[in-house]
Amino acid sequence: MQFLLYEQQEFRLEEITGLFGRNGSGKSSALDAVQIAMMGANKNLMHFNAQADAKSHQSRTLRSYCLGQYGDTIEQCARPQATTYVTLVWRDTETNEPVSMGVCIEASLGNEAEKVLGRYVIRGVELSMSEHLQTVDGSTMPLPWSSFRHRLLEQSKVTAEEPLFDDGASYVKQVLFMLRGKAGPASYDAFARAFRFALRMSFSKSVDQIVRQDVLEDRPTNIARFKQLVETFKRINQLVEGVEQKIAQGLEVTKNFDAALVEARKSATWTGLQASAAYELSNAAHEKLTADRFTQEEVVEKCNKTSETADEALAAWSREVAQSTALQLAHADHAENAGAQQALAQAQEKTTRRETELKRELRSFQELLQNASSNDLLAYSTRWRTRFHADGGQCSTVIADTVPR
Repeated sequence: MQFLLYEQQEFRLEEITGLFGRNGSGKSSALDAVQIAMMGANKNLMHFNAQADAKSHQSRTLRSYCLGQYGDTIEQCARPQATTYVTLVWRDTETNEPVSMGVCIEASLGNEAEKVLGRYVIRGVELSMSEHLQTVDGSTMPLPWSSFRHRLLEQSKVTAEEPLFDDGASYVKQVLFMLRGKAGPASYDAFARAFRFALRMSFSKSVDQIVRQDVLEDRPTNIARFKQLVETFKRINQLVEGVEQKIAQGLEVTKNFDAALVEARKSATWTGLQASAAYELSNAAHEKLTADRFTQEEVVEKCNKTSETADEALAAWSREVAQSTALQLAHADHAENAGAQQALAQAQEKTTRRETELKRELRSFQELLQNASSNDLLAYSTRWRTRFHADGGQCSTVIADTVPR
């Protein structure tokens, strides 16, 4: 805006763009506008109309571009004062994110030198032509720098990045950072030198000379430093190999520990199952033994009652035998005492009968005791001894007491 003879003009460029036209049609001026925006209007880095013939007598300056000089003197210009904006808008080919950058310059016939009012780089914003303009009394004019500056600060709040730069060097470095590729931002000095060379490049030299003298940077190799770096990289490589080996060993140890942990868990699981099964079996055996104990206690109680009954019967029989014996002795003549004989015979018959019953009961009692003693849980040992003998019509039975084992 307000550059050379253009009051406002917008150019859309592609990756490859050609400028064609007759001499003086403004091809170099378009390149100079790009140069001004790229270099931040830094006079030390710019070279206007670099491709112009050496015979040309007209020299171009930043002030003459702003005022629109078209004659031999500055007074022959399109405007006596100017607020010039040169803005470039870039767009990332992968993310499609825009980056706007440019400068604002003030110039007038009353001042010998132009003044750079501001340099700006803002990411994520595509500045349009309308954002540089204002309408005053129906006429379209450039927006004052103060208003444009305020607008930039508001728009930059989205990214929280500073959009304004006071000097050309910091501006160019920010531009290179924003336009960086995958290899990172370019060197400031290398970029400035390459840009100037591209503007004034001629084919009077061979390609080899151009590359060696104008494209490649002159960077002498420090042999000692290079060797030191090589040795450093060797040591780093050895350290990396050692670390990789230790990592591999650690992974193997971890693998072994994991396998051991799995086996330990299996063993613990089987041990737990075995203990659980043993616990269940022990509970079942305990319940069975408890039931058997109650049964054997009942058997022992029954045996004790039977033994008491047998003792009482033996005592009664012993008394009857004693009475019969006394009756027999009371009569002097055994043969003549029929009543005594008869009583004696009855007593003997009764004694025989009771002896038979007693033997039968004792056999039953003995079988019960044998069945009880065959159980391991019965904590007693029973010893029986029975003796029967007939001596003068007497029968005696001896039963030993049960003794704890």
